[in-house]
Amino acid sequence: MERRELFSRLSELHGRARRRGEVCCTGFLTPAEQAWARSDCQAAGLDGLWLWGGNAQSERKMAWFFPDWQDPETYEYEELAGVCLTLRFGELSHRDVLGSLLALGVARRAVGDICVQEGRAWFIALAPVARMAADSLTRVGRYAVQCGLVPYREVPAPVVQTRPVRFTVQSLRLDAVVSGLFSCSRQEARSALESGRVSLNYLECQRPDAHVAEGDVISLRGEGKGRVKAQLGQTRKGRIAVEGERWV
Repeated sequence: MERRELFSRLSELHGRARRRGEVCCTGFLTPAEQAWARSDCQAAGLDGLWLWGGNAQSERKMAWFFPDWQDPETYEYEELAGVCLTLRFGELSHRDVLGSLLALGVARRAVGDICVQEGRAWFIALAPVARMAADSLTRVGRYAVQCGLVPYREVPAPVVQTRPVRFTVQSLRLDAVVSGLFSCSRQEARSALESGRVSLNYLECQRPDAHVAEGDVISLRGEGKGRVKAQLGQTRKGRIAVEGERWV
């Protein structure tokens, strides 16, 4: 979804929640779309944005607006349901599960996180889609599966595979951290910033001197995504030792 289209939709839902006293929501948004939603709603004064995708660790979340009398933390979220897939042998992959759902005609925005473990997979979806998938999905990839509905709160959060990265910087400027996280030269990092290939917390950033803090997520198009986990103090040469991680 384009950023302007998303903001138009958010404005519409915000107004409807205020005028009609209804709970209003989008479909599942990517992390980048969530960042757009936060930034644009704050800039436009659209209060009450709540991002929720089934649990606190969800990567894909829906944008919600609630009437004044409804507390989002106690809301039941009956719009959501979970599905558990089980197979007797073989292995499922995220791609296999998503591909099978798309083959059923399910829109990607109707499905949230997909978690795959040995012999089982779970996903959160809009309730009608979850019910349809539980009734219709009999095969995933080459394997026969059994499907059943589960409460969305029982769907585990997907496990992100990462590898540790350690490097040093003179200061926590974005260009320096990009260079360290992605093992490229400072000049290559600056060129990537200038060409719009770098995102800081899912928003494109072209400022080499933008400050990076612990917990910030940095994406370099074509190279993946990483995060700054901690500062480990200063080296003998006065540089800052940084502990990071790269998605694999």
